[in-house]
Amino acid sequence: MDYFVRRPYLDEVFHVGQARYYCLTHNFSWWDPKITTPPGLYLLSYAKYLITGRCSIDALRELNASILNLSLAPIGLALYLLSNRVSTLRAFLQIFHTNANITNFPLLFFFSGLYYTDVASTFFVILAYTASLPSGHSFRVLELVAGAAALWFRQTNIFWVAVFPAGLRVAKEVREWNEASPADTSFAGVIQAAWTEAAVYDPAVGDAEFEDYIKAALSIALVAARQPHRLLLPLFPYLTLLAGFASFVAWNGGVVLGDKSNHVATIHLPQMLYLWPFMLFFSFPLIIPPFASRLIDAFRLPAPRRLANTGIFLACTGLALAAVHWNTIVHPFTLADNRHYVFYVFKILRTYPLLKYLAAPVYVVCAWATISALGHSRAVAGGGGGKAVSRAQRIWEPKVIEAEVIEAKVIEPEIIEPKVMEPKVIKPRVIGKEVAKAKTVIRTSKDEPELEYSQQQPNASFVLVWLAATALSLVSTALVEPRYCIVPWVMWRLRVASKVEGTWGYKWYDFRLVAETVWFYVIQDVTGKAFLHHGYEWASEPGAVQRFMW
Repeated sequence: MDYFVRRPYLDEVFHVGQARYYCLTHNFSWWDPKITTPPGLYLLSYAKYLITGRCSIDALRELNASILNLSLAPIGLALYLLSNRVSTLRAFLQIFHTNANITNFPLLFFFSGLYYTDVASTFFVILAYTASLPSGHSFRVLELVAGAAALWFRQTNIFWVAVFPAGLRVAKEVREWNEASPADTSFAGVIQAAWTEAAVYDPAVGDAEFEDYIKAALSIALVAARQPHRLLLPLFPYLTLLAGFASFVAWNGGVVLGDKSNHVATIHLPQMLYLWPFMLFFSFPLIIPPFASRLIDAFRLPAPRRLANTGIFLACTGLALAAVHWNTIVHPFTLADNRHYVFYVFKILRTYPLLKYLAAPVYVVCAWATISALGHSRAVAGGGGGKAVSRAQRIWEPKVIEAEVIEAKVIEPEIIEPKVMEPKVIKPRVIGKEVAKAKTVIRTSKDEPELEYSQQQPNASFVLVWLAATALSLVSTALVEPRYCIVPWVMWRLRVASKVEGTWGYKWYDFRLVAETVWFYVIQDVTGKAFLHHGYEWASEPGAVQRFMW
């Protein structure tokens, strides 16, 4: 990069200029009015300058490359903490491989060679998320510090270091209040159980239908509303970050620091539609195999369920069409700069207006496929060596119900004094030589082993919170930038489990990881060569090389 691109390129002009001003003048009072993000990267560069005495463009770019390498530690720790089985060699290998793939995500890798804020910003978000996984006061402090640091690199990180973990913490806390799940999973049953018994309905992603996400949201909200005071202490770090960020916005008179006229907060709903092709493009090696299984299962469902799914698909497509028709915003920067790949995407869409409507069902399918990758089939009881049970079979086919055998001793007839029995505990009562029937225990999804996967699949609440944080960070901006999707992708990727037994096409290793690695290197090779070796000139700027980039 430094050999071919010796001068600051594109936004580097502003970032490098600000960092060098800090380094050379030791004056922090001046601010480039074109810079919209906080000065975290420049302060890190200044600290490096104090140590090394270097503040050239090479040294500044090296900082991002070093931070990307440092990201291996929190990503690896997060994968370890989320892991299901780490005692075997294959599990360690796949954690290591997944860690390497996340770090080599093409956008992170590309911008680690330039002086942009994205790599450092993502690093502190990942660090805050990793610190949120274990329990203990020291980790809460680290999470708070890392979250505050992330806000010094990008304002929208508030949604990932405060809103996102707060949502996950609420779901976790209310599930622990009452570990029982509602016996009646209809809407009325879920609502009644949540309000009267504090029973949370939060199924695993692999078991969840579309309506289950609505039920989970209602259930968690109602249980939390019954005893909100119990959530104040667990949410304290996130409320602190939100209060601090609100104070900054009030002091600054807005979210962005500079160039406020070109970065006005808005409602841009199609941003959430553009996300899904982005996810599928980069992660199709991970998404396609489980989605194909899920699609096959969908055709095996009974006719009423298939009809319901078709109606849901058409409704979602209708909403996508409405968002595309009434809320598509094309930022002036998008069409004014042909150095970005997004320029050519929108050029095609504007040349053929019908395409943006035809893309609506594609967005829905991509969303379905992306979320499906978070869930997986469960093995039958008996461990990973058993045959996998399809989702359609788990839900619709008759099951063998195992009974919990409770032995009862036969005693001589006697008078039994009435006893106050424990609520919800059913025990056999002995009167004379008659024995009451033992309680029948139906195995739920949480009782079934998931030993063939590297980690437990997330609950429906994770998807809901992830979608909320993603929407808040994307929908509020009119400018479509692939870089804005880096953090949503990373958070999603951390929860995509690898198979450690009986994988697709091989019984020892999840070959999807290998395909992901190869695909990432192909993207890096193509985009890297386009950037370095296929420059061009604008007539308005003769002699200046323009380069294709994300």
